[in-house]
Amino acid sequence: MPSNPGDDGEEIHGVAGLFPGGSDGVIASGMLEGVEIGTQIIGPRAVNQAVKMIAIARRHVAPSDIDLCFAPGFVPPKVGGEERTVIEVALEARHPL
Repeated sequence: MPSNPGDDGEEIHGVAGLFPGGSDGVIASGMLEGVEIGTQIIGPRAVNQAVKMIAIARRHVAPSDIDLCFAPGFVPPKVGGEERTVIEVALEARHPL
């Protein structure tokens, strides 16, 4: 997910294998190819946008018998020297038994 600053400083940053210019299609492609994907998210609107992209990507991979799951967590809150709440999301492709 690309950096996507909002009016209030909200951002989504791709990490751990997520490509610049990413979107739900890039997430789905990465999951199909077995790429580890994660992202760091700052701000409530950015979290909302990231969850929407993950939900859409999940629909894209479902026909391939893949269940796209994610696990959110917090990272140290210093961003550019100022305190921020940063949520890190790790994505995982699960194959039903």
